[in-house]
Amino acid sequence: MKHLIPFILLALVAASASTWQVAVQNEEDVAFHFVVVEAGTDRHGTIQRSLQGAADVVATATALTDMVPAHGVMPLPGTRADDLLVGVYVYPGRSSWPVVVVPIAPGARTVLVSRDSVLTAEDGSVVTLRPWQARLGTEPVLLDNRYLDWEPIAPLARFARPIEPSSFRLKTESESRSAAISDALFWGRGGTRLDTVKAVTSDRAVYVKASVHDEFAAGASLLFYFFTDRGVDRSAFTVEIPVTSASGWVLLWRDGVADPLVIGAYVRDAFLMEAMVRFDLVPADLPLFHPRNGAVEVATMFSGAGRHEEFYHARMYLSSVPHHAPAVAR
Repeated sequence: MKHLIPFILLALVAASASTWQVAVQNEEDVAFHFVVVEAGTDRHGTIQRSLQGAADVVATATALTDMVPAHGVMPLPGTRADDLLVGVYVYPGRSSWPVVVVPIAPGARTVLVSRDSVLTAEDGSVVTLRPWQARLGTEPVLLDNRYLDWEPIAPLARFARPIEPSSFRLKTESESRSAAISDALFWGRGGTRLDTVKAVTSDRAVYVKASVHDEFAAGASLLFYFFTDRGVDRSAFTVEIPVTSASGWVLLWRDGVADPLVIGAYVRDAFLMEAMVRFDLVPADLPLFHPRNGAVEVATMFSGAGRHEEFYHARMYLSSVPHHAPAVAR
């Protein structure tokens, strides 16, 4: 049975349709790497004519530039009606990967990708490619819950021993105030105590990894307050990663705007989370990583029992975030 992402997330998709119109949801336990083949192009016609045509499109693509993590969801910018998602399911350690083709129906808000989308020949055999035939792109990180990509990247912040705050920010329907840490219901629970934070940028996105001392639980969020200059006291905007489930959206909040924008996606396991923020989903007037003398403050938040408890951890400087610019595709 296919399970759609929660209704609130679908509402966010509709709300930001001017930026992108489709959310791609992966129903399987391995990552789906793909390219978008536009309707009316020669490659689109090649796929329509034969099964081998789809395999040829994947094999000849410069890179499979888009990816949806296992059991994850990823926004797809732009109008995609009648286009095709063409790619492979990447099974680590296997000698072949199944080819997948998914059409996008006009007006679709969510597109499900599953084993039902795998191409099969008339004799029932699965159409596959060898791993070396499919180029997975040049991004520094794959959202795969394996975290191997992060090993060479130094932490921006590290808390080998959990911080010991004296206060926290308490928000309810009627108030927002600083309160003594002894009044907190959720401190030390559900992923509120950070262990490490890492980040890396590419030309296309910024990637973030966070680990926690306490296992993530429903209700937890990571908050990143962006400051355009180190001397500015008020944040320009906030990025929230609500790590309530195993995968979901990254949200952008702006002052005076009631609804957030979806700007990326995350995956997580019990103690680790990695997220991707796509630059093409961020409004052009928001300096996510410009100027480079900007700063970001990280906090954890837990929501429950009619209250939001926010725990400040550290300030980090954008100039410390490494940039990944590989010379060749892997």
